Amino acid sequence: RAGSALISSVQETGARVAVLAEHIPVSLSYGIATFVSLRQSEVRILAITAILAPEGGWSISASGISDTRDALAAFERTLKGDRRFADVDLPLASFAKDKTLPFTVTVAYRDTQP
Repeated sequence: RAGSALISSVQETGARVAVLAEHIPVSLSYGIATFVSLRQSEVRILAITAILAPEGGWSISASGISDTRDALAAFERTLKGDRRFADVDLPLASFAKDKTLPFTVTVAYRDTQP
């Protein structure tokens, strides 16, 4: 139930949330809520998917739109600076424009509390 409450707080942002597992651990719900809270206000997340990784742990992917390249770069730096997230995959170099950027970011979530 605690996990569902945290997921509900993420859904209030307007994002679709999908967790591909039968049971949503509270730690994963916390990780998703933390992931969303690290974004800048110019970064809108439209959908989030969490998948149990074969080697253990979770992979969190999100898609959305960023108003600017700078806001997206700041989101990437924030994710890379947080020890709960690893292997941040957000290919900023592939964007040809500087505004209204659709993006997808994937991170490995380390199942730890801060």
